[in-house]
Order: sequence, then C-alpha cells, then structure tokens
Amino acid sequence: MSGFKRLDKFSGAAGLAALALMAVAPIAFPGNYLIGVLTVAAIYGIWAVSWDFMSGLTGRENFGHSLFIGVGAYAAGFLNVQMELGPWWSLPSAMLLAMAFALLLGFPTLRLKGPYFALAMLSAAVIMQRLMLIFWEHTGGEEGIQDIAPLIRNHLHYYWFVLALLGLITFVLGWLARSRWGLILDRKSTRLNSSHV
Repeated sequence: MSGFKRLDKFSGAAGLAALALMAVAPIAFPGNYLIGVLTVAAIYGIWAVSWDFMSGLTGRENFGHSLFIGVGAYAAGFLNVQMELGPWWSLPSAMLLAMAFALLLGFPTLRLKGPYFALAMLSAAVIMQRLMLIFWEHTGGEEGIQDIAPLIRNHLHYYWFVLALLGLITFVLGWLARSRWGLILDRKSTRLNSSHV
C-alpha cells in the first residue's frame, strides 16, 4: 500500500518538522562529511517517494526504477561533458530524455501482467548496466563520467537545494496521488490485483 494513501495532517506536519531538522542539522553540526551523507540521504529520499508513487499506488512492482534514474544521470553527464551544455540546461534536458525513454519502454512493458512486468523491468536495468560497462570508453565504466560541472558549487547550498527538491517532489506526488488521475491509477491497481486472486 502506498504511503501517500495513509497521509494525514499529522503526517504532513511531521514531514515538515523532519525537513526543518534536516535543514538546520549541518548548521548545528558543521562538517563536509555530514553534509555529504545528508545530501545522499535526501537524494535517496527522492528515489523512495517516486518509487512509492509508482509501485505503491499502482501495485506494479518496478524493479527497474534505477534504470530511469541512470538514464537521466548519464544523459545529464553526456550533455554537460560532451555537448558542453551548462548544468542548468543539461539537467532539465536529461529529465526530458529520461521521460521519453520511460515512455518508449513503458508502452510494451506495461501490457505485461503478473510478475512479468517486474521481471522485464529488472532485465532492462541489468542490460543497461552491462552496456554501461561494455562501452566504458564513453561511459567511464564503474567510475562514471568525469569532470561534470557542479550544479551548485557550495556544498551546503547544494544540500539545501536537494532538500527543497525532496519536499517539493513529495508534495507534488502526494497531491497527484489524491487527484483524479491518482484515483484512476489506484482503481486500475485494484482491478489488476483482484484479477489475479
């Protein structure tokens, strides 16, 4: 069951309080190590809420969620390093490319029923991971793309930017889950799950 379905006013207030604590934590306990750990935690938080929206709301386990994140990350890196686009241009462009890739892969795979959708998405993620290693001259292999221009140079400001994104994305996805579109997704998952009983 999606966490978005169980949200109430208390949960929203607790979430805002947690965001506020995370925002002041690097000021109370200064240090680049803590900022780095909290930044990674906020990025994983964005990953978690997006996965919960897709798989928790629709009831379809997406084991290839990292695939689309990876496509967006590599696209941003290529656009920045190879095409010499600035980070504020390469990042939104990479989001559009990842969205197009998700639609291209989603049309055939979303027709699959039962565990086959989860297996297809997992297979796609594994294939893409192997391709990144095979074409290491272009992708950097296990070390990734080097010399990417930073979005924000100050570590603390970058952390606050990521934390603000986490709050904004959580709010937007929560609002979408309660919208008419979210109810349609929930009804489809109910029908899907009842058809397999």
